[in-house]
Amino acid sequence: MRVSKILLFREKYDITREELGQACGLSSQRIYMIEMYQPRIRQETAEKLRDGMLTVVQRRNSRIEEFRRDLLKHWDTLSEFVEENDYEL
Repeated sequence: MRVSKILLFREKYDITREELGQACGLSSQRIYMIEMYQPRIRQETAEKLRDGMLTVVQRRNSRIEEFRRDLLKHWDTLSEFVEENDYEL
């Protein structure tokens, strides 16, 4: 069965249709149709999808940088116990 590279990227990098849709302004149903049934799409739609993928990368880079900072901040105390509802990283 032939599928689009978009689907392969989404699966490899755990990107949901909802996440991509939010990033590019397309519905998850539209993305599904493009991935499974529509080998040719308008240039404008292709640009939205590419821009959406880059947006996902940028958002994830931002989150991973935040994760790295938090981890380093708590490096020596990582195994300590704290109150779940009262403690914020």
